[in-house]
Amino acid sequence: MGSIPPTEDNLSILTQNLSDFGQVDIVTARELSTDSFVKNWLKLHDVTYQNYVSVIDGPMKADLDYDVFIDDSPLNAIKFLKRKKNVFLYSQPWNQHISDQNIQRISTLTEAIEKLKL
Repeated sequence: MGSIPPTEDNLSILTQNLSDFGQVDIVTARELSTDSFVKNWLKLHDVTYQNYVSVIDGPMKADLDYDVFIDDSPLNAIKFLKRKKNVFLYSQPWNQHISDQNIQRISTLTEAIEKLKL
């Protein structure tokens, strides 16, 4: 069964489904000056989340107290593994060199939801 990638139409539903498993926070290392743009985009697409958390540097995300991370950064993935965190690595061309049995690769949020059900 193929998964459909998140679109403007279903991103709201997908993030709502993720929230059925626990608290969903948006954790970002973006420039603080872009926060309002990101929050407006999240609101425009009706993305379900509880908290918007900014960190100075991406790998700092691993220091936060979350059970599962969904990210596309290879640097973050390595840091999550070092901290014994559960990682769903959103497959992208820049992270294909990362290979570890503890990383679960996903291509869509639907795949993350399916893996969380197991």
